[in-house]
Amino acid sequence: MLWAAAGIGVVGLVAWWVLRQRPPPSPPEADGGGESPALPDPPEPPKARKPVIYLYPTRAERVDVRVSPGGALSATWPPAPEGHWHVHAEPDGSLRVGERSLRYLFWEAEGAPFGLDPSASGVVAGREAGAWLEALAVSHGLTGPETADLVSYWLPELSAHAFVRVQLVSEAFDAWAPLVVEPSPDTLIRLFFVWAPCEGPAVARPLPLPPERRGFTVVEWGGARVEG
Repeated sequence: MLWAAAGIGVVGLVAWWVLRQRPPPSPPEADGGGESPALPDPPEPPKARKPVIYLYPTRAERVDVRVSPGGALSATWPPAPEGHWHVHAEPDGSLRVGERSLRYLFWEAEGAPFGLDPSASGVVAGREAGAWLEALAVSHGLTGPETADLVSYWLPELSAHAFVRVQLVSEAFDAWAPLVVEPSPDTLIRLFFVWAPCEGPAVARPLPLPPERRGFTVVEWGGARVEG
């Protein structure tokens, strides 16, 4: 009897184990009335990052500055929802907007329609990004403090990659985001570049010769990360 009872127990245990190994029943198929899975959102156009504007009039005066990018402004400082500032500017570059004292005006905008052209771009090693950014600034006639602003903003991003493809698109930027300054400056410098991580090796591209800064000078620099 003990053996029979044990046999029954073994058979029951085996049956339980077999049932455990069967796959669970499949869920019923949808009848087509439910919602379709959501498709991923398309990639957003690049954002124009950290364009900043410096003003150097020949005498202390009120200056009106208006930037009109093709995309929506996402940030401005001092606040200027329409991209329009009334500035009291000094020859040394000191600015005052209302009660705020500043060194430059800041804005960012969505939808920058820029890309990289392999035939017009270069490749910079991440470890050389600081030297390249400094050379870029000098080639556009930026001063020491302006150069330090540009390098310190972009260096952490570019140097985080083994290689980055870079391209100047200043003319396209000028057309996409017109800048109007009154009174009209004698010298206007607008520097804008795009970049994306890429594979090596490094490929050098010539930089422009620095412009002459004379009279009332306005300087602006910015950039955007784009699809490689």
